Amino acid sequence: MKKIKLIMMLMVGILAFTAWSCSDDDHDELIPSANQLPSAAQTFLMNYFGDMQITRIELDKEHGQTVYDVKTANGHEVTFDIDGEWIKVEAPGGMSIPYGIAPFNIENYINVTYPGAGINEISKTSYGYEVETTNNKDLKFDPAGNYIGRK
Repeated sequence: MKKIKLIMMLMVGILAFTAWSCSDDDHDELIPSANQLPSAAQTFLMNYFGDMQITRIELDKEHGQTVYDVKTANGHEVTFDIDGEWIKVEAPGGMSIPYGIAPFNIENYINVTYPGAGINEISKTSYGYEVETTNNKDLKFDPAGNYIGRK
C-alpha cells in the first residue's frame, strides 16, 4: 500500500511539474505576411532576401523577449528583435549568408584568414558577434568587427 501511495504521489508531482512548465507565458504566433514585420525587418529582407520566398514567420515570446523568426524557401533563417533589427542570420549547411550582412571587418577577416570560406551563421552577442564559417570555424568579434578569439 505504501508503494502505491508513493507511486501516486510521484505521478501527481510529475503531472504538476509538466503542467507548470507548459503554462508559462511563452508562446509562438504565426505571422501571415512579411508586411506585418517592423519596417526595419522588411527593409532588411528586401535588401538581402528580396528574391527568396518567405515560407514562415513566427512571433516568439520567450524569457521576457519578443523576437521574429523568419524562414525562407531555400533554408535561410533570420531572427529579428521587436524593433526589426537582426539578431541572428543563418544559412543552410555549407552555404553562406548574403554578402553585406556582417560588418566589413568580419567579412574581410574571414576572406583573408580562410580563403574560400564564407559566413554560415552570425549572431549578435553582448560582446559583439559570434560567427560560424562554412568550414566550421567558430569565431568571436568585438562590436567593431575586430577578431577577438575562437568560441
